[in-house]
Amino acid sequence: MRKIEKEFLNQLDKSLDYDKSYNDIKDKIYVSKFIDEKETKPKKTKVKVALASVFLLLIMIIPISIYFASVPYVSEIIIANEEDLVTEYQRNCRFIETGIIVDKKMSNGKIVRATEKEVIVNYDSFDNQKAGIYEIFVYLKSNVETKTSYKVNVTNDEIVSIELKKSRTTYYVGESINSKDLIVEKNLSSGNKIETKLTECTIDDSLYNGDQVGIYEIGVVLNSNSEFTLTYDVDVRPISELDISGKYGIIDEMYENTPPTILAMEIENDIAQVYYSEIIISSNVTLKKEVIDGNITISDSKHNQKMRFNPFTSIMTITGLMRGDPDMIGFRLDEDDYLISLSGAFASNGIKLVAVDGRLSSNSIQYLNNMYGGVYLDETMDVRVTSETMFTSDSVVIVGSKPILDDKKPYLGIYYREEDGRVIVKIEEDALYYTGGTKAYKYYLEQKDNGDIWIRTSINEPILHYILEKDIIELWTNDSLYEYSVKRVNPQNHAIVTIIATYGSRYQFVVTKGEKFPTQVIAKTNITFYTIPGYKNNPIMEDVTFTNVTISNVYMSDISSRIYGEYDDYFYVANSWTAGRDFMISSYWYARIKNFEIIDSGWIEFYDHKNGISILALHKDNGEAEQVYFNWSEKKFTIGEEQFTHNATPFKDFDFVDNYIGEDGSEGLISDRGMIGIVEKNEHSTTISYETIYIISLTNEEVTFLYIYQNDKDERELKYFTATKENGIWRFVFDGIKYTQVINK
Repeated sequence: MRKIEKEFLNQLDKSLDYDKSYNDIKDKIYVSKFIDEKETKPKKTKVKVALASVFLLLIMIIPISIYFASVPYVSEIIIANEEDLVTEYQRNCRFIETGIIVDKKMSNGKIVRATEKEVIVNYDSFDNQKAGIYEIFVYLKSNVETKTSYKVNVTNDEIVSIELKKSRTTYYVGESINSKDLIVEKNLSSGNKIETKLTECTIDDSLYNGDQVGIYEIGVVLNSNSEFTLTYDVDVRPISELDISGKYGIIDEMYENTPPTILAMEIENDIAQVYYSEIIISSNVTLKKEVIDGNITISDSKHNQKMRFNPFTSIMTITGLMRGDPDMIGFRLDEDDYLISLSGAFASNGIKLVAVDGRLSSNSIQYLNNMYGGVYLDETMDVRVTSETMFTSDSVVIVGSKPILDDKKPYLGIYYREEDGRVIVKIEEDALYYTGGTKAYKYYLEQKDNGDIWIRTSINEPILHYILEKDIIELWTNDSLYEYSVKRVNPQNHAIVTIIATYGSRYQFVVTKGEKFPTQVIAKTNITFYTIPGYKNNPIMEDVTFTNVTISNVYMSDISSRIYGEYDDYFYVANSWTAGRDFMISSYWYARIKNFEIIDSGWIEFYDHKNGISILALHKDNGEAEQVYFNWSEKKFTIGEEQFTHNATPFKDFDFVDNYIGEDGSEGLISDRGMIGIVEKNEHSTTISYETIYIISLTNEEVTFLYIYQNDKDERELKYFTATKENGIWRFVFDGIKYTQVINK
């Protein structure tokens, strides 16, 4: 019986009372901890048997389920480090059977690393006196039928000597000698030189003390022939002397789709040049270095952002801009990493990608294709790159769209968004105009195999996908995320209304001829009002321009993040986002809370607006819909027969409303406005963050709050924290930090 099953039965036994029914004791059994986390569909059952029978049934079922469980077995084995194994031997060299790493592929698809004791290496056929190809077999002791093999070649050459081609000679306190830190060459009787593989040498570091500064001798023994050895010296120095100079790469997480690896920073003589906007360490300022817990902590004595350099991994960890932001992980480029610069129509932003170990990753290639239209290795754009590519030095690639030679231009025209009638783009022979504006953009075209055409003006503007079959244009962000589609204007049926606002901005809208121009436009999250002098709602029959137009808006954000009603009976709206593969939706989430319980929730949008009252649609989580009303002058919701007026100070009567001090020195505040604020200070800057909070349980000595949290996947998440009162003092933990009420103010 497994431990978890024993624990379940023990807990059931402790709760056992044969005078009570199962329903009387079920709450004492914490079943959730015994449920497989992968179980996502709860099963509903009716208990119709006596408790003793349930207990007996459990005892009977559990062993049976164990017996019939599907036990994964090894389906095949794989040599995981074949590139490190010696595959070419010289005469008189013994076979190296150690250092072979084997992975077991299980029947359930998982990969498990085999231990050295599980593996047998059969090299019976190997003959170091006879040139030829020999097959080496590797199999499991537990099952000789589960095996794999690789081939080695014995040559007529002989080893004359070995020499150190390259080695790392400077180490810092705490580091160990690594076989990857040196390259050993074999000198052969033929005059050839061959580099040894990782498994071919053993390092003798018996005289080395990495915990103490000094010079130490390191020995190297050739595993295939122990007659060949060499020694060299290494110097162990204090970590404080570590040189952090170099170029640092980082995965650009600001680019949401297929993030590339880019050059983020360069340090020389303790002065940084920063190329990545999320790193706010100052350029051209001498960095301050401190040794803390074996790492070098680096700052510029100006910002609260710090960097920690691990001398053993060459990893630079950069703290987030604000508390809660994830750390950024940079790495120092070595001699095998190359910088890839860009050339082309849009390549003026100076970005440099990193080919790690010479490889420009498929993510980086995809980024270039999405952002610039294509990546090429030649000026004529004949050699296009679409997958991971190898480079042997710093290089320049050409980015942009290869010109279309076809004279057909089906994409020319004016396009509008059907949802609100707004003109989005106008494409002429030699210029493109956005959203009814007058600024002309030069554009570049790329034709796809199916006849579709991608149109770009710059990397900062949307990518226009002209879809030939549908005769529409799709707008995609510059990181290749779909936004929306626009349709072509038909001059026979459509008239264009140009609006010139009182503040000078120019907008264009498409109206079907014979229809009125809508002076009130309703979207999900806002309502726009157009006050047009002289316009009397007459039908539009031809293109027309209205000047001196007053444009006003009401927004869902104007009514969100506020409590309407009392702290224990209220309605509220919160802004939130939902991210998907090809979209990100900004929406508004509502909840109706009564007696500290959410009795209704869903998402909310504008539906209509009349005489200063907005009609909103509640889309309930249960699939139903309901209309509610918001009176702008009274700041009041009407929901059915109930009314909820904006309450600016819902927590005004509670003694937990006060100042707090965090254990990390930050300051906290729970305000009567229903907010929690956190203030972090240091000698250089102050960071302030706040959240709207809602009470969901309340006693004299304990209160639990709810707030809306946007997680790192840009998904809405409900989070909670609880404040408790002990000896007259309130305390709570928020974002991992403990806060205590300030008594002596």
